[in-house]
Amino acid sequence: MSRAFILLLVGPTASGKSRLAMQVAAAAGGELVNCDAQQTYRHLEIATAKPSAEDRARIPHHLYDVVDPDEKINAGLFVAMADAAIAEIAGRGRLPLVVGGTGLYMRTLLRGVAQIPEIPAAVRNQVLQSMATEGAPALHARLRDVDPAAAERLHPNDAQRVSRALEVFIATGTPISEYQTAHHIAEVRYPHAAFAVEWPIKELEQRIRARVDQMFDAGLMDEARGLLEQGYPRDLRAFKALGYREAFAVLDGTLTERDARERIKILHRQYAKRQLTWFRKEQVTWLPGDAPDAAVEAMLAAIPGR
Repeated sequence: MSRAFILLLVGPTASGKSRLAMQVAAAAGGELVNCDAQQTYRHLEIATAKPSAEDRARIPHHLYDVVDPDEKINAGLFVAMADAAIAEIAGRGRLPLVVGGTGLYMRTLLRGVAQIPEIPAAVRNQVLQSMATEGAPALHARLRDVDPAAAERLHPNDAQRVSRALEVFIATGTPISEYQTAHHIAEVRYPHAAFAVEWPIKELEQRIRARVDQMFDAGLMDEARGLLEQGYPRDLRAFKALGYREAFAVLDGTLTERDARERIKILHRQYAKRQLTWFRKEQVTWLPGDAPDAAVEAMLAAIPGR
């Protein structure tokens, strides 16, 4: 099937992706397609740093606010929705501009869904029980013995991904890292040009600190309170978006707002480092965040026919 050319702009949190994407879209007749897992959720506005209503009115935005916080979204569902949005945009003679910070979504859009066999329920239950009784670090140590490449990439306390990696090995006898390597080199699904925004680490940290303070100033606490008042459980996967669980703790009185701000800043810095590690393994052209005009020109130059 013939695929439209797409432009991708990725990078770490607070790097200015959305601002650059808006400039490129305005200059090239483009429309934005979200590639950030947390921005797909409705009602999660402030902590996810969603584009403003004004920006969405100026340039069409797609795949924002497509699922409720208690609904599930994954890479496969994202790709199905992104394929439809890209086809619709290109069908009107516009440029699809994919922008966001979820590396797995970018890779899956370009390479397809990793071909990992279905995991039997018995295996999944076995690993869940082991996680409950032994804890994530113990299972991470076990993973290191059977799939050191996967263990190297995962934090010992990342219970969800450690469990998934163990499930795959137990069920198939093949390390998940081998499936992921095959996925990484799979045939590309779209003609494209991919760019990533980069800042000196100290400047990125300053931007992150400012971003978190802006979240609180914009009403993060009110947004968190409203989500609870709507009846959404606190343990939803959607609330892994950095900031919500800390805001809930402030509302509970178990954390001060000052401490919540500092904790969220630390979590964002850690997340940005993981994003950078991921995107440095992808085939992207790095753009300097502190030279926006040059960055925009580089992206525009990559569009066929310009």
